[in-house]
Amino acid sequence: MNRIVLTGILSSALMASGCAYYSVDISKSGGSHFSSYKENCQVDIYTTKPDKPFKEVGIVDVAYHHRAGYLFSSAFFVTDKLRVASGFRDHIAKDVCKAGGNAILLHEKDFTYKIATILRVEK
Repeated sequence: MNRIVLTGILSSALMASGCAYYSVDISKSGGSHFSSYKENCQVDIYTTKPDKPFKEVGIVDVAYHHRAGYLFSSAFFVTDKLRVASGFRDHIAKDVCKAGGNAILLHEKDFTYKIATILRVEK
């Protein structure tokens, strides 16, 4: 009996460790094309539309995967860093800059941030 319990605990621990990964998908908006910013450009976070003039570049969609399946990954295996706005921004910043954006407009949160609109805000 102890062997079965120990095996279950070890299996759960292995399943939770190092098996999560994230995919980032960028969908361009409309027919506009924007030149890329440097890879380490500053990406600002908005929760409402900016007061400054801006253009919509596209949508960034982050999918959280786990070998145990999508349902488990989004609910249990995502790091705390990706549960906060700044962590989500840091994770996708390189992709946002490459797409020609310098800001993100966050969408609703369900355990983690998953979708944001990429913006090009005039400075």
